[in-house]
Amino acid sequence: MAEEFKWSKELTSELILNYEMHPILYNPCHPEYITNRVKKADAFQSLLNALKPFDPNITMDAIKRKIRTLRSQFSKELRETEKSKKSGAGADDLHEPKLWCYDQLVFLKTYCKTRTSESNIEENSEQNPVPSPSYHSSTQDSDFENNYTSKKKVST
Repeated sequence: MAEEFKWSKELTSELILNYEMHPILYNPCHPEYITNRVKKADAFQSLLNALKPFDPNITMDAIKRKIRTLRSQFSKELRETEKSKKSGAGADDLHEPKLWCYDQLVFLKTYCKTRTSESNIEENSEQNPVPSPSYHSSTQDSDFENNYTSKKKVST
């Protein structure tokens, strides 16, 4: 397996600046986002060409992985930020993004959908206790066995 490419902050910033100039790579509403693979490949090649002067060892695979990672990290930070705004928290309690390049990635905000989740835990467990499992009595078990064996005898 190839050695992991090391990203500096300078190179990452340069990637983000160039990535933003190619909406075909991140805007699903772009007319050719889905249909034109050639233009997408050209856009990735443009990113590679722009970053080669910073590090001649950079690969297309490293760029694609870094973009995927940045988008994931940005989405997570955005979700946390949006969640803290909705929680009714005061200005001091708002989530402060930890991702150093969050401000550079804000252009992705329009294209990142934050999903809402619902808890599957009920609010007040005392009012709605979890029912204990019911066990069959021995008479029920024997009735089942009798039914099952009698049907089996009929079919043979």
